[in-house]
Amino acid sequence: MSVVVGIFPPLPAFGVAAAAPLQLPFSILFSPPSFSHPPSPMASAPTHFRLALLVKDAQPSELFQLFLTRQPSPPSASPPHPLLDVDVWDLPSTPLASLLRGKHPPHNDDPRLFKAISNVTYNLECLGLKGFDVCAAVAQIQARIFPTGGPCKSWRYWKYIEEPEFGPNPPIHTIVFLTETFTDEACFAADGEWIDPHMAYSMLVNADSKQKRIGTLAMFAFSSHFPSGLSFKYNLSIHGQEYPPGVFVAPMDSATLSPFSKTNLVVMAPTAPLHHPVDTTVAVACGDALICDPGCYPSAAHAQLAKIVNELPKKLLIFVTHHHHDHVEDYGLDCIAVDGGSKLVISGQELEIISAPGHTDGHLGLFHRATGTLLVGDHCVGHGSSVLDSNSGGNMEDYLTTCKRFIELAPKVIIPAHGYPTLWPLHMLQNYIRHREAREAKVLCAIQRGARTAYQVVSQAYQDTPPAYWPAALMNVKLHLNHLKIISQIPSDFNMDEFDRSSKAPFILRCLPAAASHMLQKPLLSIMGTSLAGSLSVIVVVGAVACLWTKKK
Repeated sequence: MSVVVGIFPPLPAFGVAAAAPLQLPFSILFSPPSFSHPPSPMASAPTHFRLALLVKDAQPSELFQLFLTRQPSPPSASPPHPLLDVDVWDLPSTPLASLLRGKHPPHNDDPRLFKAISNVTYNLECLGLKGFDVCAAVAQIQARIFPTGGPCKSWRYWKYIEEPEFGPNPPIHTIVFLTETFTDEACFAADGEWIDPHMAYSMLVNADSKQKRIGTLAMFAFSSHFPSGLSFKYNLSIHGQEYPPGVFVAPMDSATLSPFSKTNLVVMAPTAPLHHPVDTTVAVACGDALICDPGCYPSAAHAQLAKIVNELPKKLLIFVTHHHHDHVEDYGLDCIAVDGGSKLVISGQELEIISAPGHTDGHLGLFHRATGTLLVGDHCVGHGSSVLDSNSGGNMEDYLTTCKRFIELAPKVIIPAHGYPTLWPLHMLQNYIRHREAREAKVLCAIQRGARTAYQVVSQAYQDTPPAYWPAALMNVKLHLNHLKIISQIPSDFNMDEFDRSSKAPFILRCLPAAASHMLQKPLLSIMGTSLAGSLSVIVVVGAVACLWTKKK
């Protein structure tokens, strides 16, 4: 038993009232909005942009339809795994590529695209976005819809969608335009499909193993025609992403490790339709809403969390995936210890607690089977691979077993505690297994070539990783060595005691010059970026720790 579920104590009221559900007719939803002057993208951190097109059925009808296209899946390994993620359907979109400074936009000779290009360019400039290759973006989206050529209707500005800063990569903000066409056009793309709100909602809340899914942009487009979402129902004031309905993710500042700077606060109040009554007698706890891993920091983030708590129902549960500081901070609560296999009931929906050791010995996940939503804590991260904590019962064999257990659940979306949620969960988990097996092979290869100290093994096995992250990589190497020892792969002349002695101050001191050399080789633009700041902070901290440790000895 390892993790806690608690009742959040009442906090001082902030005077925030929940708004009544509002259902907008399609004609109002898609009326041309005035520019709301979104936060200036150019004034904030580096940001990427993409262009998307919302294609609506022009036929007057209460049951409108949108044309969605099949999204390309990540490249699969060879041989492919028998379990694959089902297709995702979303608005056709493409990245907005920046033009080189001083370069004029290329000319497009297709007269059908002229009006759309002109209108998109004008609206982007109204938003303060200049210097993008609009011609190429419009042509790519048009080709996705009409690959053999077809009518190019008028494009009208619809929405500017700001992506939350999950990190460590810059957010991707989306500028969505609207066009209307008739569904009987013969030249639509074969990998596209007309979908209405009822179909879209069913795809999101009925996680059948073969059911198609819609993506985040499509859910946003349909959202006013769904039952009131969590963020709207409780009038949440924080910027985040709700996907699927009833699951809201907001990255919060926290005292986590580089390259991340935030921990994803997950708010759950599922809205999926119930096909049978839920037995609350077998649940270890029941509530109207749940928050997961509220480990935010510093005080400004605490105030933000307090505001969110006061916007949610008072019967609020907290679920903590594991004990690390960036997941629990300093909250002292009455708690209930739970095991894998235990059940929670939130807003009448059953959530299953999943035993997920590997990152730490008591790590847990949380699974909502109706939507296929899996909260994985630090087992997965939205960028790169997870670091296992060898000081808290981290175990490589357990980690791989948990990956396989998660695959058996066949989730539709994985929400990690750090970084982007993924709509390709099976692909991610299968890659994690392959990555760990490949890394273990590199560790064994380094030893077979004569590496004996911690620095020798890590520097050879992690040649593809910046030296500033080698201290974190050392924890994984120790767990790989333990696993190799269990399966009798360690050479007889390899001394684990000598390796452990070399993994302390000598290892840190050897890492410092390697990390500094790596930083000096970075181009000037990278030196000005946040990646260097994070790396230098790691170097300073580990250097200080090494010096203090040496002085103490």
